[in-house]
Amino acid sequence: MKVLWLGILIAALGWAQTKPNSPSTIREMSDIGFVYPLSSDWILATTLIRKQTNSDPTSIVLAAVYVPGSKSLTESSPFFSVVKFRQAKPDCQQFLNSMVSQVEKQQKSRITRKPEPLKVGSNEFLRMDFEQKGILKHRALVCTTTKENVVAWNAWAHDDKGVDAVVSTLSSLDRTAGAGESPKSNSTPPEASAGSPDSKRVQVASGVTSGLLIKKVAPFYPQEARTNFIQGTVVLQADINREGDIVNLELMDGPIELVGSAVHAVRQWKYKPYLLNGEAVAVRTTIQVNYTLAPY
Repeated sequence: MKVLWLGILIAALGWAQTKPNSPSTIREMSDIGFVYPLSSDWILATTLIRKQTNSDPTSIVLAAVYVPGSKSLTESSPFFSVVKFRQAKPDCQQFLNSMVSQVEKQQKSRITRKPEPLKVGSNEFLRMDFEQKGILKHRALVCTTTKENVVAWNAWAHDDKGVDAVVSTLSSLDRTAGAGESPKSNSTPPEASAGSPDSKRVQVASGVTSGLLIKKVAPFYPQEARTNFIQGTVVLQADINREGDIVNLELMDGPIELVGSAVHAVRQWKYKPYLLNGEAVAVRTTIQVNYTLAPY
C-alpha cells in the first residue's frame, strides 16, 4: 500500500525535476506565501509522509489525516499532502495533464474527473479526480500556483465524501501571508503557547507516561483493514496538559489505514498529572498503538 499511495506523488516530483529551471490550528506555509487554518479534526502527518517518500522531503509542505472528534469511525480516514514544485513559469494545466498521462499508464486506475477549474471560497484551483486499487481508492489532485511554485493537494479517501472533506479545507486558505515571514511550529497546540501555564512542557519517555495512564480506551480494528491484511504499529506524538488530558496528536509512523482508529481511541485516554519538582506540568511523549491480526 505504501508504494501504491506514494506512486503519484513520486511521479509528480519527477515531473517537476525534469522541467527547465525546475479550535482552529494555524498551519503556516509561509515559504510559499500561505496561511492554512485547519480544525483540530485534522491530525498532522507531515513527518510520516516525508519519511516515506523517496524524493526530496522538503517538497512536502504539509500532510494531515481527518479524524473527526464528534463521531465514531467505521472506516479509514481521508488524508492529504501538500507538495510544492519550484518552477520558473508555474503551470497547473501542464502539471495535471502530466498526471493524467501517469494515471492512464497505471493498471486498475481510472480518471473520473478530467482537469477542470475549481473555485473554493475566494481561491481558484484546477482539480482532477481518479480511482486506484486499495482501501483509499478515491483520489484527487488539486493545483494552484504561486509566483515560483506549483502547489498540489494530493487527497486520498475511502469515498467521494472523504475527498470533499479535504477540498472543503481550501476555503480557509489565505494567500496574504508574506513569504519571508517566520513560520510558527506546526505541532504546538494553543494550550502550550508562550506564556501559558502549559508552556513548561517537558519531554517524557513513553514508559514513564504509560505508568500514569488511568483510562485507556482500546481501538477498534477497522474491518476493511482486516480484510486487506493490514497490521502494524501507529506511532503518535502526544501533548498532554497539566490535568492529564490529550490536547494534541501528530502522526509519526504507521499504516495510514489504521490512523483514524488509533487517534479516535487515544483522544479519550486520561493520565495522572506529571509532577516536576512537585508541580504539575504539561508533557510531550510518544504513544504506540499496535494492530496485530490473529494467525489462522
